[in-house]
Amino acid sequence: MGWDSVTTMTKLCVASILMDFTLTEEEMTHINSHLSPELDKFSEEDIESFLQHPLKAAEIAQQFTIFPDVDYLIENHHETPNRKGFPNRPNHSKLTVLSAVFNVSQYIAAEIDGKPIKKDLLLKSMKSISKDYYHGNFRDTLKTLKAMYEL
Repeated sequence: MGWDSVTTMTKLCVASILMDFTLTEEEMTHINSHLSPELDKFSEEDIESFLQHPLKAAEIAQQFTIFPDVDYLIENHHETPNRKGFPNRPNHSKLTVLSAVFNVSQYIAAEIDGKPIKKDLLLKSMKSISKDYYHGNFRDTLKTLKAMYEL
C-alpha cells in the first residue's frame, strides 16, 4: 500500500499473532468462513468457539494498550465488505483500509498455508477472494496486491 510505518507494521504483526490465539483446533486456522463445509468436521462446541474466536482474541488484544486498534483488526478479521463475514457483519464503510489489508492478507495466508507458493496458487486465491472482497477499501487492497504480483 506504500506505507512506511513501523507502528502500522507492528500492529499487523501483533494482530496476526493473536487473531487465532483462542481457536481450539489448529485446523481451524485454515477456515475463512462461518459457512465453510470444513466446519462439519468439528463438534458443536468447537464450531461455537470458532464463531466467537475473533471476539475472544480481541479481548486479549485490548491488553496491548500501546496499539489501540489491534483489537479492532482482530475482531473484524473474518469480516467481508459485502457483510457475509462474521461475527458482526459491519457495513463496508466501517472497515478501515488497515482492516482491508489485514483481512485480505489473513485470507490468502490461510488459503496458501502449507502449500508451495506459486503464481497459480496466488491466482486461485485472488479469484476466490474477489467475489466477496471487491468492495470499498478492499477494492484498492486487491488492486495493489494484483499489481505487486502482476496477477
